[in-house]
Amino acid sequence: MPTLLPRLLLPALLLGLPTAALAAEPLNVELTWVTLSAEPYTVTEGKLAGQGFMDLLIKAMNPRMSSLPPRQVHAIAPRIELEMRKTGGVRCTTGLLQTPAREQYLIFSQPYMKILPNGMITLKHWLPHLKQYQNGNQAIQLGKLLQNPYRRLGVSQSRVFGGSINSVLQPYLDARAGNVVTLSGPTNLKMLRSGRIDAFLGYPFDEYDSGGVPSEATRDTAFLPVMEGGGLLPAVIACQRTPQGQQAIDVFNSNLADKTWQRSLLAAYEFWLTPSAIASLRTLERQEAGN
Repeated sequence: MPTLLPRLLLPALLLGLPTAALAAEPLNVELTWVTLSAEPYTVTEGKLAGQGFMDLLIKAMNPRMSSLPPRQVHAIAPRIELEMRKTGGVRCTTGLLQTPAREQYLIFSQPYMKILPNGMITLKHWLPHLKQYQNGNQAIQLGKLLQNPYRRLGVSQSRVFGGSINSVLQPYLDARAGNVVTLSGPTNLKMLRSGRIDAFLGYPFDEYDSGGVPSEATRDTAFLPVMEGGGLLPAVIACQRTPQGQQAIDVFNSNLADKTWQRSLLAAYEFWLTPSAIASLRTLERQEAGN
């Protein structure tokens, strides 16, 4: 089974990259990166400060894009888009999926890797009760689950989930159905553990509420794939739709031919995944490659 990279090895992999494959010189501008203010996306204190998923991505991305150190702004999920609409400076983010509405004010890069789609996070003691909603691939059939008015599902505000998840959710949100509960990111696990919801939608990272990479055996939560989540999602960055934002995206895209750099970005992503999540990632990669 794949294992996590040793923590001491990862910074060396991120910072000790060859520059021969650079296709464009970094810009001489300060980039402001807007990141999600929740662990393990960003970690601001403790032994792993600066080693959150988005922290590590920025450490690998910014030197290729700018000769100046980055500035980082932390925001909760609904506020990230508001931050990206502000004027002044050059703002970029790693945390938004590409949609036509966002393309009105953001420029998106080419995909730099593929990541696991959103799934469902629940407490382990609920797993036996959820088997009736799983298909032959052990993925939760979200449409079927939502037909049960007594299964309360938490949904983060303003998040685009990818696949067909949003289209399945929308009728329940429009009807203000009692079994779909809107949440803010920091409250998801608290609501789950207090019994106010039975599960919530999110990425594998959304299981974590403390520093470190927790053991799967000791964790009280479980991540389940969702049938409507679709396949692997393209990971992209976005910068403001301005001339300087376009330049930043162009420099980013010009580096994508560097496979060593791409591996460093994948290492930043996998650093916070559990072994079973990495195994799921490899399985989907093989399936999409036709192997």
